[in-house]
Amino acid sequence: MNKKIKVAVLVFVFLICAGSVSGFVTHKDPHGFSLHYPEDWGVRVIGRGCIVVGKDVENMMGPMAWIWPVTLRQVAPTKNVVDSMVTILKESYPDLEILSLRELSTVQGTVALKFIYSDRGTKYKGVLLCSREGKRVMLSGFVSPLETYAQSRANLVRILSSFKVDSTLRDASRIVPLDDEFITYKDPNEGAFTLEVPKGWKVEGGVVRPYIDAAVALEMRKDKDGITAILYYAPLPPLFAEPNETLSMAGFIEGSRYNPSYGAAQDMIVYHYLPGQSYIREWLLPQIKQYYPDIRILSSRDRPDLLKSLPQIPWFEISQACAEAEVEGTVKGTKVKGKIVVFTQLIRPPGMSSGLWQANVLLYNAPSQKLEQLEAIANKMNDTFRIDPAWAVREAQEQIKRSQIISRSADEVARIIRQTYEKRSAVMDEISRKWSNAILGKVDLVDSETGEVNWGVPSGSNYYWKQGDLIIGTEIHERPSIDSRLLTDLDELIKD
Repeated sequence: MNKKIKVAVLVFVFLICAGSVSGFVTHKDPHGFSLHYPEDWGVRVIGRGCIVVGKDVENMMGPMAWIWPVTLRQVAPTKNVVDSMVTILKESYPDLEILSLRELSTVQGTVALKFIYSDRGTKYKGVLLCSREGKRVMLSGFVSPLETYAQSRANLVRILSSFKVDSTLRDASRIVPLDDEFITYKDPNEGAFTLEVPKGWKVEGGVVRPYIDAAVALEMRKDKDGITAILYYAPLPPLFAEPNETLSMAGFIEGSRYNPSYGAAQDMIVYHYLPGQSYIREWLLPQIKQYYPDIRILSSRDRPDLLKSLPQIPWFEISQACAEAEVEGTVKGTKVKGKIVVFTQLIRPPGMSSGLWQANVLLYNAPSQKLEQLEAIANKMNDTFRIDPAWAVREAQEQIKRSQIISRSADEVARIIRQTYEKRSAVMDEISRKWSNAILGKVDLVDSETGEVNWGVPSGSNYYWKQGDLIIGTEIHERPSIDSRLLTDLDELIKD
């Protein structure tokens, strides 16, 4: 980096008083740079080499600083570069408002921009600095929630002023390959999305519909045996239905397979909700062990931070959890380490005591010395994942139609469950009646003229007659009196 570009970053020291900040640590990055940042913050290198430093870089929320060296295709005025950046920012943040835009006399060819915008319900304030020499441009700046801007800016300025390029730190084996080593993969099933994947990898999958609505199943392998691989399922079948009284009445107890679609979709399983870590240990790991018996968990932890950026679902009671686990095992004779990231979500409709739940799962593994680079590749794939807008519109329209069909189907399923329960209850009642009569030596008799049932009459006779309020038993078919009526054994009527 030449002196002019360095000064462009350091100019923040003159624009804003950095103050004295303690609790900083030094970060030495394999991409070839170092900087200082608060010990509880993180660093990520995202799309095309943009370095982001922040308190919550996983979700891109809260105070953040960034440094982004860019090479232009052709020389352009610095002001034009800034205008292009503003256009890009307004696509993501339509309410972006420019507070000031000026060229700095202290650094020739440098433009400073101050702005405010909203993101996920939070108002942000930020500064963007752009310095250019020929085709080389350095973009740097920071943003912070408006209410904490004054407190955060000293940390953010110190991060930027500490940035240094250090080629001795660069280690290509630990970082994501260059862009020209990736290709664009498009969903082959419905054209629903694209993402960048490494050249030469075998990629399978795309949008699938095991449960009518769209799901994603992607399997990416560097080698044919899957020693280095990334697998992503959203959701990973099966879906689960929480146990409830209605399902239990119909015979669907915990662990049962349940299919309200009459075979149009995969079976659901009746099972209690398992949040993140519990899902990994109790459900997912036993499934993996069937193929890789020696897999074991080295460590696991909850990741509530990854839930912050998820959209809210109105009108429903939602339970969500996220967790990750580090694992090791053997794939085709090679020892590998890996990571499992799981997001589980339980949705209960209004007024319902139980609901449906699912799990989204990301798994990746590689020989231990290659795991850091594989994690960077997985992050790049996530950063480049794009939904096709036309597909999204079509899917939204189809979901409306399906919801109407599903509503009708749900009513039909409820009716069948109710009838099944009623029939099952009637059968159980009948079995209980017969068992009780057999033990107690009783018989139930029906008056065919009135339909009245005489319960629990002492048994032992071949024929039973109604005479007034009396019931008389005889061994032969002979009427005891002229006004006697023959009664019928209830069991005989049911048998007929």
